[in-house]
Amino acid sequence: MARTLQLIQALLLVAGASMLLTAAAPCGQETSVTCRDGSTPGGETCTVCARTAGDNAEDEQGFDTNCTLSEGASVYDRSCSVTVDIHEGIRGSNVTLHSAVSYACEGIVDASLSWIITENGLTIYESVIKFWSAGEPVPVDSMDLYIPEKTMPLGVFPLQLSVTMTTTSVPHVIIGALQTWVQFLPLPIIALPGAVKSWRHLHSMSTNIRGFYVYTWESYDQEGLVDASDFSYSWTCEPVKLPDPALFSTPSACTSIYGRVTEEAPGHYYLRQNNHRIFNITFEFTFEVRATGREPAYGSIYIHTPEVRGYYTIRVTSFMNPTDPTIYSEYRFRVPSPPTLKSGRHTIYELPSDICYISPVDGTSLADKFCIICEEFVDENRPVYYEMKYRFVPHGVDIAASYPPSKSGIEMEVFRGWVGRSPMIDLPAGNITIEIRVFTVSGLHTDWVSPPLQILLPSIDGVSEYASMFFDYPTGSFFFQLSLGQKTGAFLSSVAVAADIAALALDGENVIELVDLVMDAMAKVEINDFDTVKGVSTMILLITEVPHHVSAQAQVQGASALKAAFETTRKLSGNWQGNSSGLSVDDVDNAVVLMFTGSAKLLEASETMARSEFRDGNSYSSNLEANKRSTSTLFEALDVLDDIYLNPVKKDVMGNKNFTHLSMPKVHLTVQPEVADDSSEKLYEAPGGSDSLIRVSSFSSLMAAGCPEGQNVGIQFLESDFNPFEYSNNSRNIQADVLGLAVKCGNTTLPVSGLTDPIDILSRRENNSLNRSMYTFGGSALLGKVEVFQFYVKKISSSLSFVVDVNTTQVPQPVTLLLRKGAPPTTAAHNWTVTLPLPEDQLFSVPWRDNSSLTSNPYQWMVPTEDIDFSNFDVGNMTEYFIGVQFVSTANQNSDDNVNFTLHVFETSCVYFAEGDTHLWQNEGCKVGLLSNLTHIHCQCDHLTKFSGFVAPNPLNIQEALSANVLENPAGLILVLAVFSSYLLGVLWARKEDRKDLTKAGVGLLPGHKLNPRHDCQYLVTVYTGFRGNEGTTAEVSLVLHGFHGESLPITLTDPGRLLFEKGSVDAFLVSTDQPLGGLTHLQVWHNNAGYSPSWFLSQVVVVNKGTNVTTYFLCNRWLSIDKEDGNIERVVPAAGPEEMTKFRNVFLAKSARDMNDGHLWFSVSGRPARSPFTRVQRLSCCLTLLYSTMLTNIMFFGRGDDFDPPEPLRIAGLEIEPPISLPQLMIGIQSAVIIMPVNLLIVFLFRQSDKKKGKNTSNDAKKRSTEVQGAIEDALRQDTKKVKYRPGNHDLYREDTGVKKHRTSLRPAVDNKLRVVQLASERSDCPYSSDCDEEESSGQKCQVSRWAAFVGELRTISTIGSI
Repeated sequence: MARTLQLIQALLLVAGASMLLTAAAPCGQETSVTCRDGSTPGGETCTVCARTAGDNAEDEQGFDTNCTLSEGASVYDRSCSVTVDIHEGIRGSNVTLHSAVSYACEGIVDASLSWIITENGLTIYESVIKFWSAGEPVPVDSMDLYIPEKTMPLGVFPLQLSVTMTTTSVPHVIIGALQTWVQFLPLPIIALPGAVKSWRHLHSMSTNIRGFYVYTWESYDQEGLVDASDFSYSWTCEPVKLPDPALFSTPSACTSIYGRVTEEAPGHYYLRQNNHRIFNITFEFTFEVRATGREPAYGSIYIHTPEVRGYYTIRVTSFMNPTDPTIYSEYRFRVPSPPTLKSGRHTIYELPSDICYISPVDGTSLADKFCIICEEFVDENRPVYYEMKYRFVPHGVDIAASYPPSKSGIEMEVFRGWVGRSPMIDLPAGNITIEIRVFTVSGLHTDWVSPPLQILLPSIDGVSEYASMFFDYPTGSFFFQLSLGQKTGAFLSSVAVAADIAALALDGENVIELVDLVMDAMAKVEINDFDTVKGVSTMILLITEVPHHVSAQAQVQGASALKAAFETTRKLSGNWQGNSSGLSVDDVDNAVVLMFTGSAKLLEASETMARSEFRDGNSYSSNLEANKRSTSTLFEALDVLDDIYLNPVKKDVMGNKNFTHLSMPKVHLTVQPEVADDSSEKLYEAPGGSDSLIRVSSFSSLMAAGCPEGQNVGIQFLESDFNPFEYSNNSRNIQADVLGLAVKCGNTTLPVSGLTDPIDILSRRENNSLNRSMYTFGGSALLGKVEVFQFYVKKISSSLSFVVDVNTTQVPQPVTLLLRKGAPPTTAAHNWTVTLPLPEDQLFSVPWRDNSSLTSNPYQWMVPTEDIDFSNFDVGNMTEYFIGVQFVSTANQNSDDNVNFTLHVFETSCVYFAEGDTHLWQNEGCKVGLLSNLTHIHCQCDHLTKFSGFVAPNPLNIQEALSANVLENPAGLILVLAVFSSYLLGVLWARKEDRKDLTKAGVGLLPGHKLNPRHDCQYLVTVYTGFRGNEGTTAEVSLVLHGFHGESLPITLTDPGRLLFEKGSVDAFLVSTDQPLGGLTHLQVWHNNAGYSPSWFLSQVVVVNKGTNVTTYFLCNRWLSIDKEDGNIERVVPAAGPEEMTKFRNVFLAKSARDMNDGHLWFSVSGRPARSPFTRVQRLSCCLTLLYSTMLTNIMFFGRGDDFDPPEPLRIAGLEIEPPISLPQLMIGIQSAVIIMPVNLLIVFLFRQSDKKKGKNTSNDAKKRSTEVQGAIEDALRQDTKKVKYRPGNHDLYREDTGVKKHRTSLRPAVDNKLRVVQLASERSDCPYSSDCDEEESSGQKCQVSRWAAFVGELRTISTIGSI
């Protein structure tokens, strides 16, 4: 490993040189040492001073000198001394430390120098240099420490330099030593930045985009410890040199030149240059490369635009030989300049207004053709490329404002090419601005903008004549140009027509027929690219400026066209099905502004027409249906708008925006990304200072429907100052702004319902909306006297509010309100009462701007809808209500004082729009909030839900079905017969497996095992193997039981007559020990790893002492396998205590295995436990009845779901919920389950109870079984030739002589006569826990069903199959 060795600390024991051993160093008490092996050269003793590193006890660390200290004689009078010192050398990849050794000794025999580095007392580096041997010096190159790179670990380590010397003058070994510390640090990360210049080719660019790709992905870690993919990057941009005079302020210089820095990939940035005419600028772009646990690395790139244009040469020259320098390479390049003027009279920074012009300079729209001419730009004898556009803001036409802002007005592309003249074009009436951008071949450009030009408006007849010919399908010029791919020319003329239609409509002309003509043409356009998106959207927003001039058909066509435009924009922006982005952020923003403007105008046109229809007395008409269709389509289009911004495939689709605001005079929309698990309170409001809002407790509370990880989430907030659902039959009561909130996950709108903390919605009331439903009473009242006012209620399902304005200086002035129905209230007789002002804990508030809050009025009393409960009778028959006002006297007031006040009484209702089947306003789940007042309505809604009722099934005519000709439609009969044939084949397999299971049940006596007659020495051992695949074993399993009093001998669990320890098997064995073991503490279990599949998953072992009847559980749930887990085939399993028995993991594993293999109907056909009375044949029969029952219910409800309308999105002002299934379909599913489940559950119940006997025979059977069990054990003890066998199903024991009939012995293969199989009916070993066993033992006393239950179950199965 590469390491940088840096000597950061040298704790030298003595300044300068350290005098050790014989020198007069302060060694303290005289000491002598003896070598560790007990002997020294010549019998001499080693002598050394004990030395440690550090200045205090906490820093002490001893160094090994290969000697053991002991008391001895003084050595200070010796004449030989050794001095050592360390001088720091090179710090870098390779490390060098210099040694300084001096000695004054005579008769040197051997001498050596050693460098030692240790870690935790262990030597990790050692270098020994011998410089004297056999009385002669040894020549050496160096006695320095040299450590190559990548050889030492990181950290701080002790370093020792020692010199060992043997002389004839001193009768012992002389040692001089010095200790210090060294620290090895990692080499820093290397940051390698680079830059590549990039621009688009002229023939394909929509706008000239020029900039730099700046990258640092080649950065690397010299150590190789951190992969480059784990680096994180950040950057800064600072101006180094700016032109004089500066064209912008220093802090914003980078932003001015490189308006947006886009991170294309980690460490890879794109600098998009905004202005290409500024030269002599230098920027420093600095990277910071970070990695966990490492110091950050930095790298910089200087980006410079030369001051002088022309040709430059970069030459690399070597001056190693000054007299003959060598040129290695050179590179010549040209610094281009933007297009300049031919005359040279003006610079590109001072372009005159007449450099380019339009011909003719004035004219009438559609009557005159215009040409844009611009021929004064050159590029040093090279051609220049032109992009010509015009921009206009139609007078009186509203266009949506956006934030972040986009370009204002309507921009139309005129021409792109290498000549300075445009084709002859049509221009719209109004003020027109020409914009021209001229490019050089290298991509630099110069911009020119004309002063406003005035184009005159033609007459309506002229527009009609031109439009009728231009939009004539399919031979008109519009469709002809589209067919040739000339979309620019087609929409140039059509936009001019649309702008003139808008101007004529604003002047009061009737343009309905013109609007229909143009809209019909737009409906025939295939919207598949950006040009058609922009052109169609512009047309629609212009011709729909005056709402009552848009017919019903035009509304539907326009809504469909805008939806298609939104969908195409979504695809082009890269936000749908992985399409790559072909549009810039500005392109997307401009298109969205145009489409949103057209959508808002069509919604207003729908509302205007619906109001007109209802005023004319029409509650249903084709126009209202068209309004419904167009409005629904427009909200679907706005839902696609969310996808464009909230789910970008490319990061730069949203740019640097955290939200997008779109605002029309009457419709406002906000799209805002969110974080799925954000638990902070959220407040959503429309742009432009609106005081309507929606508050949610947290965004995470809206995500109950769930969103896959990695999907972008966000919201769409919509505010409409009019009712876009005016076509609804109950919309005439809507007198407030309409608000909506949609929650998005990727491209899906999530349903929001069942909120525990309701959403707060605050919307403005329409002006004068309370004129017909509010009472205002003014007057004065004596303190303590009740002033009564009468009023009537005017609508049901509303709350009643009372607001008291007190005109007095006594603040607060307590007042009691008394409300009574049918008679004036008194203090003793009233229905409802309250005392104002309300205390603070009864007020309601929501957060507001600038850290303020909106709080309910303490002098307002709201009686909720459920309390006041107005009925139709109260409204229709004008039931009288009376409100009494009583001011309470205070200590500063007399009883005869008057209080002037004003009382407002008004009703408020909260509703949401259910678009589904009804398209009506409903109030389920919404209630009026305390912030409702004279200007705003406060609603609290917790769900958006539709409800449905019972669905009737198809009638079944059995007689007709039997008489039908099945050959006409044989598919059903073939299916039924195929299923039944498969069932018969399955029965053969299941019966075979059931017979195999008979051999698995029972308790085995081990071959050759002599059973101890003492009951307290007998143990019933039950072994549970895991249920999952390949968890059984072919190996031979053994175990040893350990108790408080001893342990058993190894017990090998074998049975030649059956297969043991298969997947999911439960194997029981009766074993005994020589002496009682006492309470069991643990067991050892292992296998011999034999067979083709020795791996074994042991679930648990249950051991029952036959004498004490104590059950001990040993929970393992581990593999005994050399190739799984830890590779052990032996386990020590402790006895499980109550806490371990109830631990979630153990309970879950036991219950899930049992439920899956016995409780699950389909899975249990294969995994059925051998001891279960519910056989595989019975389970397979239940599967067949369940399948046929399902087929029968499908016949009953076939086609019934088609009788109902498909589920439509539930929408509240843009908040759309698309249910995946309709409520009628859900009801069909519930009803089918109610029909199927009882029959099949009954069949399963009968089969499961088929093996139990009646409770009245329980005691006699128990005695009989006890006698038989004891006899069986005695037979086993005598090792007799008779066999004791288990009869599956009733847990009875029966004996069988060797000479009994063959059909009895066919239940299982013949076995060795030393093996006895005993089923102890009194002990159920297949219960994993004692509580289960107790439950099963007592079940015979509670409820048992005799064998006739199996017969009934079979009959019920046959009847179900026969019904099919």
